[in-house]
This record gives sequence, C-alpha cells and structure tokens, in this order.
Amino acid sequence: MATDEAARPLTLHTTPIDIDTSVSQVTAILGIREAAEDELNVQRSYVFDGTCQWIIRRQDLQAWIEGLVNIQASNAFWLFGLPATGKTILSSVVIDHLKFLGKSCQYHFFSSGHQSKRTAAYCLRSIATQLAIANEDFRLNLVTLHKETGITFNTQNQPFRVIWEKIFEGIILKMRFQQPLYWILDAVDEADQYTLLISHFVAMQPKSPIGVFFASRPIKLPALTYRDTPPITLFLTENDTYEDVHTYVKRCVESILPNNNEIQVDVIRQILDKASGSFLWVRLALETLEHNWHTEEDIRRSLTELPQGMENLYDRMLAKVQNQTPRLRAMAERILSWAAYSWRPLGVSELAVALQPEFTGFIRLEETVLEICGHFLSVNNSRVSIIHMTARDFLLKKSGGSSPFINSREVHTHIAEICLRHLSSDKWRRVSKQFQNPSEASKNGKKQNRLLLIGMDYPFLGYATCYWAFHLSKAHLSSQSLVDTLQEFLNSYCLSWIEAIALSQNLRYLTRSAQYLKTYVKRLSRAKGSGPFDSPISLTFFPDQLVGVIKSWANDFVRVVGKFGSNLLQCPSSVYTLIPPFCPSGSMIGETFVTKKERALTVSGLPYDGWNDCLASVSVGDDLTASKVLAADRYLLVLAGIEGSVFVWYADTCETARVIRHREYVSLMALDDSQNLVATAGTQTYRIWDLGSGDEIHRIQKTGQALTTAIAFGAKTSEFLISRDDCSITTYDLNRTIPISVFQPRNPPSLVQSCPKAMVLSPDRSKVAMAWRGKPPLVWNMSADPAQHPQESRTSKNTDALCGPETLQWLPDGDSLLVLCHNTMVVEWSLLDEEQIEYSHIQPREMAVSRDGDFLLTSDHTGTISVWLFPRLSLVYRLVNENEYIRSLTFSPDGQRFYDIRGSICN
Repeated sequence: MATDEAARPLTLHTTPIDIDTSVSQVTAILGIREAAEDELNVQRSYVFDGTCQWIIRRQDLQAWIEGLVNIQASNAFWLFGLPATGKTILSSVVIDHLKFLGKSCQYHFFSSGHQSKRTAAYCLRSIATQLAIANEDFRLNLVTLHKETGITFNTQNQPFRVIWEKIFEGIILKMRFQQPLYWILDAVDEADQYTLLISHFVAMQPKSPIGVFFASRPIKLPALTYRDTPPITLFLTENDTYEDVHTYVKRCVESILPNNNEIQVDVIRQILDKASGSFLWVRLALETLEHNWHTEEDIRRSLTELPQGMENLYDRMLAKVQNQTPRLRAMAERILSWAAYSWRPLGVSELAVALQPEFTGFIRLEETVLEICGHFLSVNNSRVSIIHMTARDFLLKKSGGSSPFINSREVHTHIAEICLRHLSSDKWRRVSKQFQNPSEASKNGKKQNRLLLIGMDYPFLGYATCYWAFHLSKAHLSSQSLVDTLQEFLNSYCLSWIEAIALSQNLRYLTRSAQYLKTYVKRLSRAKGSGPFDSPISLTFFPDQLVGVIKSWANDFVRVVGKFGSNLLQCPSSVYTLIPPFCPSGSMIGETFVTKKERALTVSGLPYDGWNDCLASVSVGDDLTASKVLAADRYLLVLAGIEGSVFVWYADTCETARVIRHREYVSLMALDDSQNLVATAGTQTYRIWDLGSGDEIHRIQKTGQALTTAIAFGAKTSEFLISRDDCSITTYDLNRTIPISVFQPRNPPSLVQSCPKAMVLSPDRSKVAMAWRGKPPLVWNMSADPAQHPQESRTSKNTDALCGPETLQWLPDGDSLLVLCHNTMVVEWSLLDEEQIEYSHIQPREMAVSRDGDFLLTSDHTGTISVWLFPRLSLVYRLVNENEYIRSLTFSPDGQRFYDIRGSICN
C-alpha cells in the first residue's frame, strides 16, 4: 500500500518544456475519442432519486474510501453479483458518490459488444485519458513523453504491457498526487484479459494511494490478489437490491397507471414476485407490458402471461419479433444481426447506410429500432447496441436443440459484402481528393485522421474501410456472391481503399486487413482439402488459382506498407500513380493497375515474377556499417557506427521510431524478457534504455581492463549480468547500479586463468558456457560453488570438431548447446544425456535459433541464408545470395520473419 506523504507531483522531465497540454493532444496520444461520461450518463438514466443509496452507506465501502487516505484498508473492493442484478448501475452510483465527495475518480465500463472497449488495453487508455484531462501534472508528463519520444498509444492493437509500463508504471505510479485516485472497473469478467488486468491493478505499488473498485460476475480471483491485503468483497443478494427494485417498479407503474391504486398494488406485487432481484428483468418486463395496458383485463392477462426468469422473458421477446409481418421481421433480424456482430456498436447514421439497399427511406430509424426489435436493443448517444451480454448470448447460442436466431457465418458474410460494395465505388477517389491538402489536415503540427473528417459526410465509410476484412475472415466459404464482390473490389477499387487508410494515418489497418485476408485463404485451403466444414455446398466454384490470387493480394498489402508506408502517409494519393510502377510486374498491383498505355512513370530493373523474399529494407545510412540486429514484438533494432547508435524501427510498418545514441563504441546489445528495455555495452559504460521513449534509465561504469563477452538481463527485472574475458560473471542491481554477486570459476586453473574465445549465458541465466581455442566447450552452474568442476563435452582426440569451437549458442530450453566449430561443423550438445550430434551439411558462418526452439537460421560464407528444422536440422527454406557478407541475423519473436544485416542495410 502506498504512503500518503504530501509532496509535489513527480515531474519526469528535467528541463522545462513549453508544450500545449490541451485535451486534443491527449486524445491524439491515447486515441480515446468517446467521452467516458457518455456511458455513465446511460447508467444514470436508470437510477431514480433515492435508490441504490444503500451501497454508499455500507461501512465496508466507506472504510475503503477513507482507508485510502489513512492507509488502513485494502486498495481493492470487489462487488460480485449474478448477471443482470444491477452491478453496472451500482458502479455508476459509486462513481457519482466519489465525485460528490470531491475525489479523483476514473472509470471504465467493459462491453462484450464492443471489440475495442472489451479489451484491457482500451481500459488503460480510457483511465489515462480521464486522468490526463483532470490532472494537469499528469497531462504535462504524458505530453512530455510524447514530445520527447514520439510514442503514441492510439491504435486498437496496442499491447496492454506497453501501455502499462510506459504510462502507468512509467508515470502514474511514480507520481505523488495531492489526493488518492479511485478507479471503478465494471463488468471486469467481460474483459478479454481480465486475469492480467486484475493482477496488474492489485499488485501495483504506487507512490500515491490508488483504490480499485471491481464489479463482476462471480469469478476466481488470481492468487496474486491475496498476496498482501485481502480485498474487501461484497456478494450482491436479492435482499440488497429489493428496496431499489421495489422503488423502480412502483414509480414506473404509478407513471403508467396514475389513477388506479388497486391495480397498481397488484401489478407491483406480481412483478416483484417474478423479478428475483433482476433489474434487467424488471425493466424489460415493464417495457413489454407497457404497450398492452389499455384495459384492466389486458393488464391481468399480460401479467399472467409474463414469464419468470431471463431466459423465458427473452423467449417471449423473440416471439414478438418473429410474429411481425414478413418485412418488419426481416428488417428486425437484419438490425439485430448488425448489433450482434459488428466490430463496435454502429451509430444510427452508420446503420442507416448499412441497411441499404435492402431497407431505405427511414423516417426515424432510432424509433424503428426500439419498436420492431423486441426490446433487445437500446439506443444511447445515437449508438445502437444490445441491451445486455445475456441477451446477446441468447440470440447467438443454440438452446433446447434449436438453431440460434442469428447465424454467425451468414451475418459475417452479409456484413462483408455490404462493406465491400460500399467501398467499390469510383466516388471515393473524388471524395478523398478533397482532403489531400496537408495544411488543412494538420493540427498543432500533427496530421489529423482525415478519414474521420470524411466520415462526417459519409458515416459508413470509416467502418467499411477498417473492418470489412474482419468480417470476411469469419464469413461463409461457400458464398459465390461474396467471392464475386471481393474480386471486383480487389481488381478495381482496392487503391481507393488504401488511400482511405492512409488518410487515417494508421497503416496498421492495412496490415491487419491483410492478416484477416490470409485467415480467409487458410480456411479456404483447409476446406478444399477436406471438404467444406461450414456448409454442405461444394467449393468447386473456387478454383485453386483464385485462392492463390487472394493470397497474393494479401501479400501485396503487406509489402506496400513495408516498402512505401512513409510515402503513403505523406501523400495518400500516390497510391494511384507513383506506387504501382514501383511494384513488380508480376505482383497483383503491378498486373492490375500498371499498363504500358496508361503508364505515367516507367521503372526499370524490377523483378518480373513478383515480390522477392525481402519484405522491406531499412538503412542506417551509407556512411555507417551495421553490426548487429535484434527483433522485439514491436520494434526492430540495428546497432551501427563507431559511436554505438541503435536504430529503432516499428516492426510492422518499418517506420522509424527513434535512434538511441550511446556515444561510445558498442560491441553488444541485449533485450530484456519483456522487450521494453535494451542494454548496450560500450567501451566505458553499460547503459539501459527504454525502447518506447529512447530514454537512458540506468548506467553502470565499466571497471577493469577485461573485455565484455556477453550481457543479459537477469531473472529478476532489477538484475543485469555482465560476463568478461577474465571468466567472471558479475550481477548488478540496476536500482542501485552496484554489483551484488560475482561468479568466477576456479577449475580447471589452466583454462580459467586465460581468456576464453566465447562466453554465453543460458536463457535462464543459471549456467555459463565457455570455449577456448583448441579445447572443447565447458559449462558451469552459476548457482553452485565456483570451485566446481565444469561439465565437459566428449572428445576422443585433439582433431575432433569440438576442439575448434568458434561460436556457442544456447537452445531456448537451456539444456542443449549448439557449437559452431572452425571447420563449419555444427555440434548439438545435450547436457542432460551427454548426447552429441554432429551436423556437417549446414556449414554456417552465422546462426540464430528461433524463440520456440523449432528452427535454426544460418548464413554461409557466400551469404546464402537457410532455415533448418529441429530435431535433425532438415532444410525447409533457402535464399541464395552471391558474395554478400551477412554480419548478423535473427528471427522475429513469433518466428514468422527473419532479419539480416548486410553493410548498412537491414533486410
């Protein structure tokens, strides 16, 4: 628990910076454009005066609120309750109570019907946005971080870990606020990574008190929750909410039947008898009954027919939808389908376009939605959404052996077609042309999302642009109509779609769409191999050639981002005339959009048969030589130059992120396990850098004359290991930058008193392997006595390959070692069973192992790159080069790409 020490808020920058701390900057950095209070206002509308006050009078809640000030209570309060029992309404009451008390309160309502809002990462961004708007000191630090590093957190696929470490651990948890912070998280169980979210919030150690109020269905809490102070818990019961439900029913009935007390009492009694403490059941029951209360007989009959329990009530609501005229039923089904499966809730104006051309000419679509959809939908802030997660589950899941009301594949097929048809129009090129002027599209020196500006006049364009491929990946494989629509879009209109994405300034929509397109192709390939698995209809209309064509389009979209991403962002319209001529003639873009007759630009020297194996190339500059490459989830790092510059690019778009300058000759660099920190080893200092910001956060002065042979982050995040050619391995405490232990083996003396040719630390940092010229490699357990005798590989004579070790490489399990010998023999040495396997067919100069240990990547003396499959190192891929020296190579963390260094170029 944090202390309540009074102090000024921590300022992370050391020099005054004149910056504009406006709300618009916060929005640009964090990407949260919907006001959090919009959802809060929706929940407030369900609260009558005087209801739900029991929760704020509870002593345990009051103790939690006041305990943060006096450091006497747990920082976590849990409200558990069954579905539809009013947890969200109670959360809103707690929020309003905290605001009434003048507390600093931020909140988030998770929603299973919103693909972004249900993510833990969005929750972090929303809380940070609210805090930045309310607190000037935090806003200043956030904008300073952005100004100094260029980092933003405004994309939907921003990793939770990055946001947590950069914003929460990096800023919020280090600040001393003038009062405690209170964070309210509703429907946590609907979050995509709720265990991760809970663990981080409960285990945080802020400088200022922070309390977290969780509301969810009963779930098993992570063990970490109970590590220090157990959370305060409240299990919601029917008795807790009875008075609130009674008041809600009483006031609703009195407003509908103001002049008949006898009927009022009877209606109230019957509804309460069937409610079982469910706010949602009561609200829906009153809505369904309201239109039938014309006579006393109608009222009594409706009350008698009113089912008990949510499932039965949903059945009744669905029957109402199905009993409408055929046209109204079809309209309701289409609206419910969009609400159930859209990536996010659609606005009313978006939905009006999405329903075309099947349904047009709506007078008041919002009223139509509420009238014909059986009370399954609500319209709040002009957005259409399903009333509750349980209602969505009811519509989508089979019950009692019947098929679901809404078929997933059919809906995604329909939505994908609607989106593609909407994008397949020549008018979008004319519309986009009006937003090409950079001076009109910039604000505060930053380029705006011009797709949003277009969306003010064309509301559905943004949704169709960003999410058509998501729906395609989940669509029926047997839809000929969808295939025809997709082909027309790709062959005639995909360039205007790419332009629209470039106008949004977020090319990740393009790479993500390519991945969804590849998912669709994979499903097709599997279905053609084993028969369609989602439909009895044959796929004979889908020839193998067409599968390959769609896959080629997906590859083109990825290549365009890698090779022309910066050009697209600078000039989106370049996709029509400047980019296609630079694409290979055999690529889909080259074949489709470049003709000799209409060619405005001629480019010679391009490969004819399509893209080569190189996705993209980046350069450190012609006057520099690159020496080492590392790959993180989000970044690509290249070490170059005599001043130890680390060039950092975004891995998915190849855009420059930053350059880290050590300003000494740097021989080594290493990533930590979280891939947020990079360490560089210079001639005078070792430095630890924050990858997201480029800031130096730790520095260790080099001592002695011994050369550095390896560096690595320790098993603990605060530890850093340095091995030197005097055979020592020193562990440093990064927080204090002092050594805390030294391992230096003493046996055999004849070797450890001389300099080894190679030293490598095992992946778990528990062992070290060393090799000397003319001697086989040795391995020590660093947790044992330094006087121990090392484990030695077997050799029978001095001419054995292992007596000429050149390079050592641990396999990820830490139980096996790869030894590259002077005769290019590779030996795999298993430490557990002492097995040694020799591979003479590989002949590498450089080598790297994939993170999962499945593949070995090598380059030979001619520059040919090969990928080999363990356990017997069979060849699976080869890229032949002629006399190109490859200095360093590595796999991406997911093993889907590899990188190499040639001169000043990283491929």
